[in-house]
Amino acid sequence: MNLTLRQLVFLEHEMEKIVDSKDRDSEDRSHASSILGRIEGEIEWEEEQHEELNGSGQPTELFS
Repeated sequence: MNLTLRQLVFLEHEMEKIVDSKDRDSEDRSHASSILGRIEGEIEWEEEQHEELNGSGQPTELFS
């Protein structure tokens, strides 16, 4: 499944909310934490790819 950087950032935010929610059971928080790690790795990779293509070394603006 290919997701845009914007979609990945949205999912990162949602997984963080689940991980931080004391109202969720530990299994949900554990799954969200695992997914969050994968999403963060994917975001980092996407930003590196964008930087290589852009070549400017400037931070990526996600919501322009």
